[in-house]
Amino acid sequence: MSKASPGKYRKFAKEGKEYLNTQYDLLRLNVLDKTASVATILILLIIGLVILTSVWIYASLIIIICMERVFDGFIIPVIIMGSANMLILAAVVLFREKLILNPLIKVFSKVLFESSDIIDEDDVEEHEID
Repeated sequence: MSKASPGKYRKFAKEGKEYLNTQYDLLRLNVLDKTASVATILILLIIGLVILTSVWIYASLIIIICMERVFDGFIIPVIIMGSANMLILAAVVLFREKLILNPLIKVFSKVLFESSDIIDEDDVEEHEID
């Protein structure tokens, strides 16, 4: 048996350290990518909810104004629109799992648990250490 020279061990240790640093950098990039994706989804969701809420408020006011001409007053149209909004709210609360929770879980699970290939597989095969 031949003894390995200390130079080989140093080279092996250096390559091992470089490999670990590369894996650490890849992990940081992966976490950054997933965090940015989740933040983007949340920001778009919040913006969409704000826009949807403002449109719903304006539409409700327009419907109340149109109904005011039919009922000759604002009390009955406001009661009708308030009741309709309460029914819609009750339906959303009742079906929150199917309407809100399941789609959000599907989107977030796709973002968090889907494999994100930062390095192309062909590049890894070309640069393998002998």
